[in-house]
Amino acid sequence: MATTRMIHVQVEEQVRKQASDAPETMGLSISDAVRVFLARVATEQRIPFAFRVPNAETRATMHDRMSGYGASRKCLHPSPSKDAPNPTYRT
Repeated sequence: MATTRMIHVQVEEQVRKQASDAPETMGLSISDAVRVFLARVATEQRIPFAFRVPNAETRATMHDRMSGYGASRKCLHPSPSKDAPNPTYRT
């Protein structure tokens, strides 16, 4: 039998609760699900689902939003509206 190692993962309680529902319906524990995930990563040498890294513009926008910059200013390219056919605002 192969030697095993314990891995500790910190995750928010709500995420853990929600994530454990699906494996339980299949008769698996959350530990079983993590083992299956890690086995797939080891076999395929990649994350076994679509995982996209945001480009520089998206990362900058995310940073601005999380720091509160975008929340209080007019954006340069807002969603089109019926009242503004070509809306471009400057701060």
